[in-house]
Amino acid sequence: MRLAASTYRDALPDWHSDVEQLIAEGDIVVEIFTASGTHQGDLMGVPGSGKTLTLRASTCFASLMTPSSSGGGGSINSEFSNNSA
Repeated sequence: MRLAASTYRDALPDWHSDVEQLIAEGDIVVEIFTASGTHQGDLMGVPGSGKTLTLRASTCFASLMTPSSSGGGGSINSEFSNNSA
């Protein structure tokens, strides 16, 4: 997650996210958000274009903690449903 965030921050310094929905049930939380920023630097091999990039996506956070686990754990799955530059 930190590497992905760093990659986007380097290429889109004004990158920001707006949470649209948080849905929780049991040990699962789903976040639906829209993020955007100005494409000013290299992003996955694509040079900066000066255009606004908008990304609508969802992330699913699932806890995998059990009573016998030490230090916790969990998983994160992301699905990007619509992006454009």
